[in-house]
Amino acid sequence: MWYKTVPRYWLLFLPLMLGSEGPPPMTTPMTRLVYRYQGPAIPPPYQRTIEITIDAEKIRLIVTCVDEVLVDREQPTPAGLLMQLGQWLQSDHLSALPRQSNLARQPPKIGAGVHTLTIYHGQQLMMDASTAQFADQETAILSGDIESFANRLRQAIPHNAEDRSTP
Repeated sequence: MWYKTVPRYWLLFLPLMLGSEGPPPMTTPMTRLVYRYQGPAIPPPYQRTIEITIDAEKIRLIVTCVDEVLVDREQPTPAGLLMQLGQWLQSDHLSALPRQSNLARQPPKIGAGVHTLTIYHGQQLMMDASTAQFADQETAILSGDIESFANRLRQAIPHNAEDRSTP
């Protein structure tokens, strides 16, 4: 008798098994990536906001503390970095999930920073996602191993000693 119920359950698990391989590869190449990290709400001078903009020509790094700009510099983009970023997006399973109203009812995470990822192909917006719990409905929820992607991105960009200094 149990063998008659197996096909029904198999059909329920098949979509889960097919989707377990991760997101499909990006078919449209990105031309610009903007990563933002807003640190947790702690008193100055320790709070940091980081914005990294990468396109084919340059990388721009901006580090601020409240309203003070600590670092604002540009450097040439290393060859192949945009393609490498696309690979990291896939290997870290980063994706944009639709924002649902029931998520807004969850209590805020205390001490957590907010990651935001915006990806363009030319002028076309391909992804606009954030880990912020109370973002607008157009901003999707950023999902995947965000910390791994952020660490890889920070390591790929050469830093000066003043970029890392904290008072």
